[in-house]
Amino acid sequence: MAIFDLKGKKVYVEGMGCALSRADAAGLAGILKGAGYTIVEGDDQADLIIINGCTVREASDLKLREKIAKFKAAGKEVVVTGCTAEANPYAAGKATLLPLSKRGEFFARVGVAEPEIPSLVPPPPGGPVYIMPIGTGCGGNCSYCATKLARGRIASYSSRAIVSTVQRAVERGAVEVDLTAVEINSWGKDTGQKFPDLLRSVSELNGDFMIRVGMINPRSLLDWLDDLLDAFSGEKVFKFFHIPIQSFNDDVLKGMERGYTVSEVSEILRAVRRRYPDASVHTDIIAGFPGETESDFEETVKALKYYSFDKVNVARFSPRPLTKAASMKGQIAEGEKKRRTELLTALWKEEALKINSRYLNRRVACIVVERNASAALGRTVNYKQVVMRDRIEIARRVNGLVQSVTPIDLRIALAKDL
Repeated sequence: MAIFDLKGKKVYVEGMGCALSRADAAGLAGILKGAGYTIVEGDDQADLIIINGCTVREASDLKLREKIAKFKAAGKEVVVTGCTAEANPYAAGKATLLPLSKRGEFFARVGVAEPEIPSLVPPPPGGPVYIMPIGTGCGGNCSYCATKLARGRIASYSSRAIVSTVQRAVERGAVEVDLTAVEINSWGKDTGQKFPDLLRSVSELNGDFMIRVGMINPRSLLDWLDDLLDAFSGEKVFKFFHIPIQSFNDDVLKGMERGYTVSEVSEILRAVRRRYPDASVHTDIIAGFPGETESDFEETVKALKYYSFDKVNVARFSPRPLTKAASMKGQIAEGEKKRRTELLTALWKEEALKINSRYLNRRVACIVVERNASAALGRTVNYKQVVMRDRIEIARRVNGLVQSVTPIDLRIALAKDL
């Protein structure tokens, strides 16, 4: 770990990538501010910029390099931490590195006590949406993923610490709490606990707030699916499921080392829909994994049409350093990967528009989680994004008539008597 000095400098901390990375960045900023260092709200005000980098895909590396070049050209000192610094430090170029494994040394040097929760969650700031990491590390061994190289083995944070942190966040204004981890269903595997029990504990807290559950890996989910679906029944839990499937072909899933089959995924999706017919279900798909034939790809296309997901995060396969998939035979040309990615993206948007069109001329209720000078954003109980052309107070619960839709949101006119 290279030495860099924070004293007397204005510091800006930015998180790239997933919710866990953004939580890390917010936590680091909060801890340094609490220790007396000057933390600023924008990079234009900073002397030193700390970036919690993401290296999940090559595009993330390129975006990071662009940021570093821009900041360096402006005469700013740049430090890169997060998954990039641990798993792919070459992507950080000439920036100073602060690997995740060295943060304890960093805290000691700057005079900060180790936080109770290692992912740097500070005493929560005020704000309508609070990202709550529940652990770090991953229980899988996917052949294409560098995240495990950065995050290591599962380390679940204590239920007591999570619950008390969420309670403080709610007391300070959080109306949406996002429980996040590399994979939610790994929580408790190292401590003998289960995520559904944690979800129940959080949903029993006092306060007017809603809980969004993060990414649930299909691997081994069938072992406790009924318990999970029961825990989702709480009034404070959004009926939202993010289940990253990655492919609907068994040969591709085997090459990815995902640890489940298409048949098992189908059983999970059917169970979710039986229990919560109106739930929002999101998934992730990788297009162009090594060895994926046209017929393999067509199976995924057919599945997206059949299951009609509310959103699909489509990623073009990107070989990551030190992963098995990077050197696999059958690498697919970039042009073909691009074609498949664009086809899948157009498909899910078409299907999502059909789903959202069912809400036209219907009244929906939501809780307001964000606003600006001219509009407000809310979330329905099934986590549909609602756009209102009104300045509605954060945390207010409103309802209105859906007048138009897009693949990603519902546009409503508010009931005037509320």
